[in-house]
Amino acid sequence: MRGIVLAGGSNDKMSVLTGGTSKTFLSLMGRKLFYYPLRNTLSLVDEIAIVVNNDNEANKAWNYIPENLRKKVRIIVQREEGIEEAILSCKDYITEEWFLLSFGDIIMPREAFSIIYSTFREWKRPIALVTPSSYIETYGVVRIVGSSIIEIYEKPEERLEISHVLGGVFILPKEIFSLIEQHGDFIGALNEMAQDMGLWASLWTGDWIDVGYPWDLISAFYVLANRLHDKIISKDAIVSPTAIIEGPVIVEEGAIIDHYAVIKGPVYIGRNVFVGKGSFIREYSSIEEGAVVGAHSEIKRSVLQPYSTVGSFSLVNDSVLGSKSVVEPRVTVLSDLREKGEYKRPLPLQGIVARKRKLGVILENGGRIKANSVVGPAITIFKDGKIEEIV
Repeated sequence: MRGIVLAGGSNDKMSVLTGGTSKTFLSLMGRKLFYYPLRNTLSLVDEIAIVVNNDNEANKAWNYIPENLRKKVRIIVQREEGIEEAILSCKDYITEEWFLLSFGDIIMPREAFSIIYSTFREWKRPIALVTPSSYIETYGVVRIVGSSIIEIYEKPEERLEISHVLGGVFILPKEIFSLIEQHGDFIGALNEMAQDMGLWASLWTGDWIDVGYPWDLISAFYVLANRLHDKIISKDAIVSPTAIIEGPVIVEEGAIIDHYAVIKGPVYIGRNVFVGKGSFIREYSSIEEGAVVGAHSEIKRSVLQPYSTVGSFSLVNDSVLGSKSVVEPRVTVLSDLREKGEYKRPLPLQGIVARKRKLGVILENGGRIKANSVVGPAITIFKDGKIEEIV
């Protein structure tokens, strides 16, 4: 069986972090987002195609794939925009009767993939992973009777307390290509398949994050970090003898952990990161390649994209800092949504962000927060200095 990972597409909601590139190329725990569904899919299939938007992304994707996996991977550039075109671009690649399709922006444990594969082996029928979700505006919502999907519909007018949505992983027959060509619509093709061939539901109730908004990176890292159990420090990292590292922590090559810094895992410290004297990196923080955390600063439950900087004596909570962004010294980020009062609109929160009800700042790529500022909660700060409330 072969697999397909859809790593292209566009998402305006993520544009402050993507800079025009697909969101699946954002960094998380030292890898690009698409790597995680790629890895999970490769645990079940012999070969895999990654679908990207253009030749530039194709070159980047190849460089981001670990060398030991490259012989099993092909990069395919989709001809036109849209999920339907992305799938159809793989029509000639799929030569066997069945294939596994995965969305490149979904973060979940490998066990979810194992469950759908086990269901397929038992029934030998088209299978879709489904999962409960209280936010149904952007997903394909499914109506299930027994183990069968009866209908899939998008953006229902009636808001439900809880619904099952498509989980972004499918095992489908080659017939799906002709159905997509007939309907011009992936959901329409699935609905016809459900009526004519049957479409089985494989239920997953564990961690599942659809990275559709910048703050979803926080929840996605939480899922990944909970799989860490060991302390892994590269022999090529420099860690001061006075630094304290507790719990599951990864420190990559070239990283420098200065005197009296404290890192309390689960935490990821990427390649060539600098953590300054007396800084405190707290649980569920992912500090990506080349980022800098100044002396005596505190970072908690935040994602710092590559080459971002947090100045000395700053407090950054529940935030996502874009690539090459700067938080100047003595900045405080507030994050408690319970103190915000009335919301302008409902905020689609997932995972740990929803449970904690905390969200600080989304700082655009190349953006800057001025020294001595107190900012947040729940705001986006753009490169031009404009501030926009998220809720």
